[in-house]
Amino acid sequence: GSASDAVTAQNAAIATIDQNIVVLNAARIDLARRGQLAALVSAEQQDRTALANVIAAHRTTIAEADAAISQHSEASADVARLRSLAASARSLNEAMADCLHLEAQSGAAEAALAQGREAAARASVELMPLETQLADLDSKIADAQRERAEADRHASAISAALSQLATHIHEDDTDCPVCGTQFEPGALKALADAAASGSDHRLAQADDALESLRATRPALSDEIRRLRGIVAAVDGLDRTARAAADAVTDARASIAETLATTPESDLAALAAARSRDADTALAAAEVALEPLSANAAAATEQRSSVAADLDDLIARDSQSGTRLARYQAEDKACADRIAARNLSNATIGEIEARLTAERERGEDARGRLGRLTEAASSATADVQREQAALD
Repeated sequence: GSASDAVTAQNAAIATIDQNIVVLNAARIDLARRGQLAALVSAEQQDRTALANVIAAHRTTIAEADAAISQHSEASADVARLRSLAASARSLNEAMADCLHLEAQSGAAEAALAQGREAAARASVELMPLETQLADLDSKIADAQRERAEADRHASAISAALSQLATHIHEDDTDCPVCGTQFEPGALKALADAAASGSDHRLAQADDALESLRATRPALSDEIRRLRGIVAAVDGLDRTARAAADAVTDARASIAETLATTPESDLAALAAARSRDADTALAAAEVALEPLSANAAAATEQRSSVAADLDDLIARDSQSGTRLARYQAEDKACADRIAARNLSNATIGEIEARLTAERERGEDARGRLGRLTEAASSATADVQREQAALD
């Protein structure tokens, strides 16, 4: 019984030693792995640091490219603004030229009005006697018309009487049928014809007088009409002059408002100065824009290339971060297992020394177990023989 108990105890001791070896070996593996992980973590951290530096450099490059592009955009916007200002200034100059033309027209209209008023004054002086003369002429024409009508009536009456008398007078008649006076043969007929001719002569004189008066009226009437036209034209000239003056006032007010000054200022000089300044500023901005355009084009191309590289670098950094986290998690797991075995402060050399010692103890224990087993077997055989002898 005691031999068997000794074997059992020895087996338990060997199991304990084997368990110690398993624990120590696992700790040694974890410690070795922690050493590997430390190298991997360090390398990964170094790679990430390098990647971070490269990423930062790429981002700086992109920021610089963006700044160049932005600078070009701002300069382009400024050139566009200055072009608009220059165009507005040129339009203002053109408006000023139109205003000067309006001022010239207004001056001409004022001069024409002054001349028209002078001419109207002279025409008015001339018009009064001519209108009196026309009234007198019309009166004379009316008198001549009455005279002519009377002459026509008289001539008609005489002509009718003589025509009736002439039917009773012949070439050889000597006694007047009216008064009985004696005439030579043919004389009475001649006197009757002369009386008829005298009546026709008075009518002709009346016609000539009337036509003479009428002939002078058109020229006199035309002259009066012309003079009245001169007087009446003043109203039109006045309206034209006032309209031209109003146009000048409105134009100057509009230009002055644009120039932020008063209409009485030297608008032409101010407008010309604004146009010159706008053109000068535009020319300078366009010159400054040229190198910025080249820089922006290069920056755009560089940004595209660097941005593509940056995406790859960020992906690599993300992968590195994932690996680093995995290494750190694995290292923590190793540390936790080592701590659970109460070997946190042990070095790998110490563990290997303990492993060697435990293995030697295991070999000794197994040798002793063999001897114990042989002794137990011998004791068992002795017992079996003694039992057999008793049987």
